[in-house]
Amino acid sequence: MKPSPNTPAATCEPTRLSAADHAGIMARHGPGAAYEVALSMLQQQGATTAHVGGWSSFSLRNCGMQVEFQARYRRLFGQPDEPMPPLLTDHDWGIGLGYLNPPLLPPGVGLIEYDGGAEGGFPMQVSGDVRALLEILAVAEQQLEFDEAYEILELKQWLQPDEVQPVLEACTDERAARAFLYLAECAEVDWFRQLDVNAINLGGGILDLVENGVLNEKYRLRIPEGLGVHEYPEV
Repeated sequence: MKPSPNTPAATCEPTRLSAADHAGIMARHGPGAAYEVALSMLQQQGATTAHVGGWSSFSLRNCGMQVEFQARYRRLFGQPDEPMPPLLTDHDWGIGLGYLNPPLLPPGVGLIEYDGGAEGGFPMQVSGDVRALLEILAVAEQQLEFDEAYEILELKQWLQPDEVQPVLEACTDERAARAFLYLAECAEVDWFRQLDVNAINLGGGILDLVENGVLNEKYRLRIPEGLGVHEYPEV
């Protein structure tokens, strides 16, 4: 990813920003978009693997739900043992920033380039659809979260097997991978039938999405009751 000619990173260290520089970025780009400048700067200098992921990636790209809430909050994902960059925690960017770093995928896998909403163009790496869904499933604990992930998957009929397969093969979270496959099969998306499930590491034993879930024998997964069941209105 090539640095933008407007990026202030050339005049400061990648993990530090003066109060004056921060004020200037906020004044030019405003709350909500200014953090993109900082994150773009960090990514371009190789100072972090942090990226906008999960629900926030769908919201940022205007292709998901929860847009109103997510517009005021962004969840970043990074690698295990990598803390949230101080550049983002030491300043108020006018938007809530959360950070999670579950062991899920190697850096770079399943990321796409987002041109950014900040004026002047500050491209940054964000989660593509497959990685974002796996991130949602990796940290989900409540039935509502799994139901919403299923609704998103139902909308992803146009995904291609060659963009789904490598991300699933690289996934190290067996619970998230099994949940993804289960939901994709339930959603009856065309690309599911073209996946090589045998090439995906699903581990052994039974895993739980929720406590006291219903056992799905095929994926050896205890799931919330009713998850993935089509509900059609009565005629």
